[in-house]
Amino acid sequence: MMSRYRQKNIRQMLENLWKRKIQNIIQKFPTKELSHFLNAQEVETLLSDFASKHSDVQVEISAVPTEQKIVTTISFTQWPNDRITLSIQPVSAFVQLYVVCGAGLEEGVVEVSTLAYNADIERTLKNVSDFIKKFPKYREQAERMRNAKERTAKIQEMGRKSIATIIPRMMENSGYEWSLYHNEIRYVLYVKMKKGKMLEFSLTPKNFASKISDLLKVIAQMEKLFDEIPYAVDVKNCSSKIQWQRGGKNIVRH
Repeated sequence: MMSRYRQKNIRQMLENLWKRKIQNIIQKFPTKELSHFLNAQEVETLLSDFASKHSDVQVEISAVPTEQKIVTTISFTQWPNDRITLSIQPVSAFVQLYVVCGAGLEEGVVEVSTLAYNADIERTLKNVSDFIKKFPKYREQAERMRNAKERTAKIQEMGRKSIATIIPRMMENSGYEWSLYHNEIRYVLYVKMKKGKMLEFSLTPKNFASKISDLLKVIAQMEKLFDEIPYAVDVKNCSSKIQWQRGGKNIVRH
């Protein structure tokens, strides 16, 4: 089973995809123009006409009098977990669109939404119709992206397992004191040097296979270097908080 981090990463990728697909569906009147408010009967008529044009999907229209809104749910026989929901409040020209897609995730579904006041309901319904037609293509795109991401994750998982197996074997015969730490993203190898020094190596599946053969050589070179340097020296990551100079001039960074 894929780690929660990888699942979260794939879910975020799919959410971003669907957000892009729905971001322009709801159409609005110009902000300086008065809203064209509709009464509930007019909206129901528009929705009934909309439903009659989409016999390929299931369209359910229901009024919620207590909230002064009309909810239209569009579902698909092919994908029982997927649905499009359109919530309309005629008196305030408010429209909210939800899209739910199963997308083959191990944990739940992907759900995204968009909303707008001062909505042009007729133009919005035309865009929803177009979205329904393109929904199978969008879903195939999401499936391809998910599969590609999962393949990459599996390759990386194999790489992580290699790190966890090879590093201990290598270090056990090296004569150095060492410790190997890992999280869901990377492994960190700590190697103890003389004079209280320590080397820290960040190992990922991307850099491990090509550079593992040089690891012990680098450790030996660093050990020799520490022995030769007559000062107390630590090697650390570069900090942007330090006022750097080149020659006798300050370096100004914006």
